[in-house]
Amino acid sequence: MIKNFEHMLDGRSIPLCVTLAPGPEGQRAVISHLESAQAIVLMDITGVLGMLKASVESPDAFLDHAVRKASDEGLIDLALRSGEPQNGSI
Repeated sequence: MIKNFEHMLDGRSIPLCVTLAPGPEGQRAVISHLESAQAIVLMDITGVLGMLKASVESPDAFLDHAVRKASDEGLIDLALRSGEPQNGSI
Protein backbone atom coordinates (compact mmCIF):
# COMPACT_ATOMS: atom_id res chain seq x y z
CA MET A 1 0.00 0.00 0.00
CA ILE A 2 1.30 3.43 -0.95
CA LYS A 3 -0.27 6.63 0.38
CA ASN A 4 0.39 10.01 -1.17
CA PHE A 5 0.41 13.17 0.94
CA GLU A 6 1.56 16.78 0.83
CA HIS A 7 4.06 18.21 3.31
CA MET A 8 4.42 21.96 3.82
CA LEU A 9 7.96 23.30 4.10
CA ASP A 10 8.77 27.00 4.01
CA GLY A 11 5.40 27.77 2.41
CA ARG A 12 5.83 25.16 -0.33
CA SER A 13 3.75 22.03 -0.73
CA ILE A 14 5.99 19.02 -1.36
CA PRO A 15 4.44 15.80 -2.72
CA LEU A 16 5.56 12.76 -0.73
CA CYS A 17 4.41 9.19 -0.22
CA VAL A 18 4.60 6.59 2.53
CA THR A 19 4.56 2.82 2.29
CA LEU A 20 5.15 -0.26 4.43
CA ALA A 21 8.39 -2.13 3.83
CA PRO A 22 10.40 -4.86 5.54
CA GLY A 23 12.57 -3.59 8.37
CA PRO A 24 15.21 -5.05 10.65
CA GLU A 25 12.65 -6.05 13.30
CA GLY A 26 9.53 -6.57 11.19
CA GLN A 27 7.97 -3.77 9.20
CA ARG A 28 8.76 -0.09 8.82
CA ALA A 29 7.12 2.90 7.23
CA VAL A 30 9.18 4.51 4.49
CA ILE A 31 8.50 8.15 3.58
CA SER A 32 9.75 9.06 0.10
CA HIS A 33 9.70 11.74 -2.56
CA LEU A 34 6.71 11.04 -4.77
CA GLU A 35 8.43 11.67 -8.09
CA SER A 36 11.63 9.74 -7.39
CA ALA A 37 10.72 7.27 -4.63
CA GLN A 38 13.94 8.35 -2.87
CA ALA A 39 13.53 7.44 0.82
CA ILE A 40 13.84 10.41 3.15
CA VAL A 41 12.55 9.00 6.48
CA LEU A 42 12.55 5.43 7.77
CA MET A 43 10.20 4.84 10.70
CA ASP A 44 11.02 1.47 12.28
CA ILE A 45 8.54 -0.38 14.43
CA THR A 46 10.24 -0.92 17.77
CA GLY A 47 9.21 -2.44 21.07
CA VAL A 48 6.17 -4.41 22.06
CA LEU A 49 3.83 -1.41 21.88
CA GLY A 50 4.92 -0.55 18.33
CA MET A 51 4.51 -4.14 17.15
CA LEU A 52 1.09 -4.37 18.80
CA LYS A 53 -0.03 -1.09 17.22
CA ALA A 54 1.16 -2.28 13.80
CA SER A 55 -0.73 -5.57 14.12
CA VAL A 56 -3.98 -4.00 15.38
CA GLU A 57 -4.26 -0.87 13.21
CA SER A 58 -5.28 -0.97 9.58
CA PRO A 59 -2.35 -0.34 7.22
CA ASP A 60 -3.95 2.97 6.23
CA ALA A 61 -4.18 4.18 9.85
CA PHE A 62 -0.70 2.92 10.62
CA LEU A 63 0.81 4.86 7.70
CA ASP A 64 -1.07 7.99 8.82
CA HIS A 65 0.38 7.51 12.32
CA ALA A 66 3.92 7.13 10.95
CA VAL A 67 3.63 10.33 8.87
CA ARG A 68 2.18 12.26 11.80
CA LYS A 69 4.96 11.11 14.14
CA ALA A 70 7.74 11.82 11.62
CA SER A 71 6.27 15.27 11.02
CA ASP A 72 5.80 16.03 14.74
CA GLU A 73 9.41 15.03 15.45
CA GLY A 74 10.67 17.26 12.62
CA LEU A 75 12.23 14.34 10.74
CA ILE A 76 10.60 15.17 7.40
CA ASP A 77 11.72 18.82 7.55
CA LEU A 78 15.25 17.82 8.53
CA ALA A 79 15.48 15.25 5.73
CA LEU A 80 14.21 17.69 3.11
CA ARG A 81 16.53 20.49 4.24
CA SER A 82 19.65 18.38 4.72
CA GLY A 83 19.18 15.90 1.89
CA GLU A 84 20.10 13.12 4.35
CA PRO A 85 17.69 10.27 5.18
CA GLN A 86 16.44 10.35 8.78
CA ASN A 87 15.51 7.48 11.08
CA GLY A 88 12.74 7.35 13.64
CA SER A 89 10.69 4.82 15.50
CA ILE A 90 7.05 4.06 16.04
